[in-house]
Amino acid sequence: MKKSLLLMLVCLCKLSVSFAFVTQGNWRWRNDNGSQTTATWRAAQNNAITVGTIDSVLRLRMQLNNTTGEQKGINANIQYASAPDGPWHYITAFAGNNAFMLAGSSAFVADLTPTTQQITGSSNTFAPGRVMVKTTTLNTLFENNNTTEHEYAIKPTENITPATVYYFRIPGLEYPIVLPSLQTTAAIKSKKKSVANGSFENDMQNWTFSVLGSAAATGVPVDSVHKDGIRSMSVNVTTAGGSSDIRLVHTALPVVAGKTYMVRFWAKAKKRSAPMQLAVKGGRKTLLYSYKMYTGWQEFQFAFKAPASSVSLAFLFQTKTDYNIDHVELLDEDNKAIDVAMNYMWQNKRPVDQYSMLSADGVYSEPLPDGRTAWTCSDGWYGYNDTTTNSMSTNRLLRNALIVQSAPKPDGTLNTKIAGTAAAPQSLMVPPNPIGHDDFFWPRDMIVDNDSLKILLPDTRQLNENDPVTYGNREAIGVFSLPDLTLRRIDWLPFIDSVQYGTLVKADDGYTYAYSKHEINAFEGRAIVARFPTGKLAATTPWEFLTDTGWSSDYHNSKEIAEVELYTVARLGANHYVSVFMTPGSDKMEAIFAQSPLGPWVGRTIVGQIEGQADIFTYFGVIHEETANNGTYTMSYSNIGDIGQMLDDKTVYFPTFIRANLKSLSPFNDIVLPVKLDDFSANAAGSKVLLKWESVTETNNSRFEIERSADGNNNWAPVAMVNSKGNSLSRQQYNTYDATPLNGNNYYRLKQVSQDNSVSYSTTRLVKMNFTTPQLQVYPNPVKSGNIAFEINHYSGGVVHVKLLNVNGIALYSSNINVQPGGVYRLPMHTRPAAGAYTLVVTGTGLSGKAKVIVQ
Repeated sequence: MKKSLLLMLVCLCKLSVSFAFVTQGNWRWRNDNGSQTTATWRAAQNNAITVGTIDSVLRLRMQLNNTTGEQKGINANIQYASAPDGPWHYITAFAGNNAFMLAGSSAFVADLTPTTQQITGSSNTFAPGRVMVKTTTLNTLFENNNTTEHEYAIKPTENITPATVYYFRIPGLEYPIVLPSLQTTAAIKSKKKSVANGSFENDMQNWTFSVLGSAAATGVPVDSVHKDGIRSMSVNVTTAGGSSDIRLVHTALPVVAGKTYMVRFWAKAKKRSAPMQLAVKGGRKTLLYSYKMYTGWQEFQFAFKAPASSVSLAFLFQTKTDYNIDHVELLDEDNKAIDVAMNYMWQNKRPVDQYSMLSADGVYSEPLPDGRTAWTCSDGWYGYNDTTTNSMSTNRLLRNALIVQSAPKPDGTLNTKIAGTAAAPQSLMVPPNPIGHDDFFWPRDMIVDNDSLKILLPDTRQLNENDPVTYGNREAIGVFSLPDLTLRRIDWLPFIDSVQYGTLVKADDGYTYAYSKHEINAFEGRAIVARFPTGKLAATTPWEFLTDTGWSSDYHNSKEIAEVELYTVARLGANHYVSVFMTPGSDKMEAIFAQSPLGPWVGRTIVGQIEGQADIFTYFGVIHEETANNGTYTMSYSNIGDIGQMLDDKTVYFPTFIRANLKSLSPFNDIVLPVKLDDFSANAAGSKVLLKWESVTETNNSRFEIERSADGNNNWAPVAMVNSKGNSLSRQQYNTYDATPLNGNNYYRLKQVSQDNSVSYSTTRLVKMNFTTPQLQVYPNPVKSGNIAFEINHYSGGVVHVKLLNVNGIALYSSNINVQPGGVYRLPMHTRPAAGAYTLVVTGTGLSGKAKVIVQ
C-alpha cells in the first residue's frame, strides 16, 4: 500500500532500540490547598492514596532524573492505566471517556508555575520543572546529571471505576521506582457503565458462557492475558459445532428504541482469520455482525439503531482456536469522545447495490451549499458493501474517489463517484499527462469556490515498477461543478513544484490560506503558508508565500510559522483558528490554536487518544468542519495494516471518528477585531526603518504600537506609538520610523490596541540592517535657538569625546560625555556660540565623526 508509511515503520523500529532514557524517580501525592511549596502532603513518598470522591483536585509530584550522559528532550504528558502494563491513556484537558482529566484551574497554583525541589532521593543538580494545571503538552530539554520535578493537578471524572487501582506515568521513561498509584473506594460516585463488567474484572458477573450440541469449549476470565484492567475472557474451542453453539451472553441492557449505539470490544485469536459473530438482540429482532480475528489485540465495533428498549449482546465463537475478549462497551450517540452516529453512517448507509468505497485512508470532507457533504479519500478498496460483516471480499484498489453524503450531521446516504464502470472501475481524478510507471493523485483538502468544488491534488508517482512512490513535484486543482459534482477539469498550478500543499482555510481578511511544511524527517515537519484571494483558487491566480520579508511570489524561501505541521486547519469563529494534527505512528491527536491563519500558534493540547492495535499504524489527523456543534467537532485519523488485516477487518484501513469540544480547549475566544488591516510593511530608509500600514475599517480603536525583536520570538519591545482614527469606514494610512534599529536582524510587528485594551498583532516583518560604523547626525541644523544637539546611532562604547571647533580650528568646547539612552546628546555650553560655521568632532571606541554645524 503506502510505501512511504512502510519506510516510516522500518525507521521507527530501528530508532526505538538505540536510546537511553530519562528515569522516573520518586513521587508523592499532595492536596490542592497551597502553592507548589506549601500544599500539604497526602501520603509519604512513593505511597499510594485512597480516593473516595470525584469532587476534589489531586496533585501528583513526580521526580525525573537524567543520567544518560547527554542532553535529552522530554514531553511531560501524563498517562494513567488500570494495570501497571497498560493500556495507557493520556490525561487531557477534557473528560471525554477518561477516568481522569487535568483540573483546568486551581485556587492555589497557576498553570506552568516553576517548581522547586520538594522530593528527596537525588543528588543531581536541580532544574525547575512545571506545575501543570491545564497544559497537556510540555516539551523541554533536560541536561545530563540533572533532576527535575513536575507536578500535575488532576481530577477524577464520572468515568472512574470504583474499587480500582490506577497507575500513572510520564511516557517514554525508564521506571526503576514503583509507578505512582491510587485506589478508588467501592462507594466513589461514578457514572454507571453501560456494560458494568465489560472487562471481566468481576469474573462472570452479568455474563453467561454456554456450550450447546456437539460443540466443546471452555470459557473463563483469566489474568494472564488482558487488554484493559487485569483480566480478559478466554475461550478455548476444541470442537466448533454449529455457528451459535458456543456463546458468551450479557444480560439485557437498557437502551432507547431508535437511538444509535455502538458496541466496541477488544479481541484476538490464536488462529488468524478465526470467525466470530456478535448478535445484538432486541425484542423480536436480532442483528448479526461477522468478524475475522487477528492474532494480536484489535478493537472491533458494530454500530446499530436500537430495535427495542433493551438489547442483549452475544458473542458466538465458530472455529477451533483460542479467543480472548476484553473491554466490551456500549456507547450511545451522545458520547463525548466517539462520534457514534458518524460510525453508524459509514458502516450502514452505503447502498448495498451500488459499487462503493469499502475502506480507505486520507479522508477529507467539505460542506456543500445545499446541506450535503463531499468526501474525498486516497487509496481505497472498492466493491459492494455488506452491512452484516466486518470483512471484505474484493481485490480492487483505486487511488481516489468522491463520496457524496446526501444529508448533514451525519446522516443520509453515501454515494461513491468513480470513473469507469463497476466491471472496470477507475480512479475519478487522474493526472492529465501522467509520467513514469504509475502516476496518480492522493487528494487533499477542498473548498467551495463560487459555483465549484475545488480539490487540491498533489501528484504522486512511481517512475519505474520497483521504485518507491514519491511526490511528483507538481500539484493540480480538480474542479467539480455544483450541484451535480461533475468533474470539469484538472489544472496544474504553475507556481508550485517541490512542496505540496494539503489543507485550506478561508480567513476573515478576504484571503484563503494554504498550508504545507518544511520536512524535518519522515515523522516531523514545520508549517509554511501561502494565500490567495478567497473565491479565486485557480491556476491563473498566483499564490503569495509568506517569507521572512513578507509575501513573495516564490515559495522557496517560505517562513516556518509553527514548530509542527498544521495538517488540517479550521476556522472556529471570527479571528479564531485551530489546527488538528498527529505525528505518523503517534498514540495521540493534538490541536494548536491561533487568532490569525499565520499564528502565532499556541496552546498545544491533546484532543484524542489513539488506542494501540497490533501491527496497525495510525496517521492523517483531520478535522471535519461541517460537524461543528457549539464548539464540538468530529475529527478522524486513518489506520493501516497489512493487506490480510485490511480485508479481514474494514476498520483496519478506515478512519476512526472521534470528537472533542475544541473551542473549550482554545486559549482564545472569537474576536470581531476593531481594525481590519490591509497591509503592514517595514523597509530600511537610510539608517532608519520606515514602517507603514493601512487600515480598511476601524471601530473603537485606540492606538497602534510598533514592537521590535532581535529574533522574532522573544523580547519584543515597543519602539513607536501612533494614535489611530478611532472609528472609520474608509481606508486610513499610517507610517512611523524606528530611528535606532539594531545592527543585524530587526523583526517588527504591529500591535493594535482597542479602546477596551484588547490587542491583536500583525504578521511579523524582518528588516536587516548592516551598520559598519556608528553614525553622527546634528539636528536641527542650522541651529536657530537653544543648545547644539546631535545623535549617535549604533555606538557601543561607554563614553564619547566631543569638541566644537571654530573656523580657525580653535576648540570652543571639549569634554567627555557618558553614553546617553537613545543616543541623543546636547552640548552643555554656558554661552551659546555666535552665529557662524563650526565643526563638531566626536570620537570614541570605533567612532570618529565630524559634522558641519551652522548657528544662526
